[in-house]
Amino acid sequence: MFDIPDFSRIKMLKLSLHSLLLCILLSLVSLIINDVFSIIVDKRINLNLFFIPIIMVFWVLIAVKKPTYQK
Repeated sequence: MFDIPDFSRIKMLKLSLHSLLLCILLSLVSLIINDVFSIIVDKRINLNLFFIPIIMVFWVLIAVKKPTYQK
């Protein structure tokens, strides 16, 4: 299903930094959306961030195939 290149052919530092930044960005966006929605509805909403690791796994699987992250 996924043709993942060898570990030695992947730029791990670049991939890990970009995944960390993407994770932080997704968290901040979801927190802001939650706050805005809570202000509009005037009721506190419990935030569940279960979707962020799922998005990250799929992003990493897609990103390792791109030439940007290969040596």
